[in-house]
Amino acid sequence: MQAFVTAHRPLILKHARAFVRANAEKIAGEDVAREVELVLAQLAEQRGIKPEQIESPDSYLRAIVLHAARRAKRRHTLIQQIAAGDDLEAVTDDLESLDSDLPESPAPASADAKAARALLDRVTEKLSPKDRLFFALLFEDDGTVDDVARALGSPLDAVGGSRDRALKIAAELEIEGEGDRRGAATSPEERREKKLRQLGRAATTPGKAGDHVNDPLLALVHGGDQSDDLGDALNHLAGCPDCRARLTEGVIAHRSVVVMAIEAPRANQEQVVRVADEAKARLFERGDGRWTAIVAAERSSAMVQKLEAEETSIASRVGVAQPVEVPGVPSVRGGAASVVDPGEAGTDAAEVQAWVQAAKTPKRKVATANLGWTAFAILAIAGAMGIAYVLATR
Repeated sequence: MQAFVTAHRPLILKHARAFVRANAEKIAGEDVAREVELVLAQLAEQRGIKPEQIESPDSYLRAIVLHAARRAKRRHTLIQQIAAGDDLEAVTDDLESLDSDLPESPAPASADAKAARALLDRVTEKLSPKDRLFFALLFEDDGTVDDVARALGSPLDAVGGSRDRALKIAAELEIEGEGDRRGAATSPEERREKKLRQLGRAATTPGKAGDHVNDPLLALVHGGDQSDDLGDALNHLAGCPDCRARLTEGVIAHRSVVVMAIEAPRANQEQVVRVADEAKARLFERGDGRWTAIVAAERSSAMVQKLEAEETSIASRVGVAQPVEVPGVPSVRGGAASVVDPGEAGTDAAEVQAWVQAAKTPKRKVATANLGWTAFAILAIAGAMGIAYVLATR
């Protein structure tokens, strides 16, 4: 299943981001995408689901993204509870409940889905390769004219003209849509466009086998070149949701990061900050004496060693999650891809895992030097109070 996730990662991210945009969610699309990946892994582990059972990856990923978004919001709530000082053992129980909540297993395509696919194919077979790609982005991916123009570097009137040609063919094939249920006046073209979008959402789309469109060709298409010379590439893009995801989401770089949960006395905050700075880690406070650190995977072991050194331990306990791949900023046009701030996107699931690991870790005795300093401070305060008392009673 991991190979399946890797192969379809741009498509997963595309559906996750589209869901967040469409529903004005406050969670990051990258966290929803990570939740989809976890759902697929758990389906494989707990129900024995195999990738070959997913007849239409595009349709199934679209179907489970809502479930994944709900899980992502619940996981973010757990982080808020941790920051509020909740007991980590209780969070562990909540996480077990969350991870056991899985969507329906993939099922064979329904007769309606196959019929929708056949009807869409009747329209697209009458279109040019360029118009087929426009059609797929508009009606199967539910994009707007602005979305498609931006994704392909094309003028708005070119995309609008392509849409009109598709609607004309749909009219010739007697594809008609229903009127507005609220009674609002709609034209035949508006009803027909709505019907095509409904068919696009319902249609099954088997994954494309063989080679996909390479990055240089994607860059040409994205930059506005949809000439006849690229006909084969355009036809492939029109029929391949994965390549269309790479086209619209960009060339997405990933890097491996580790999320760790740190519990330490408040007096050790400066040492925790210093260790994080030395490892070039991002550090986030999670309530009194709790921090979350996000660090490049190759520097994580050294950071843990400094936090848990035998004689000079800074942290009372540290939980370390499995490395996670963090997506970067799209870069189809040839620029270098920078990494999305991992403190804001794609790491919630790993953070909860890290806190659960911390809950299972016995507390360590912190550095004697820190305890000594605390004792010294207490004695100093007591001494000052004693002197004040003596002076007051003279």
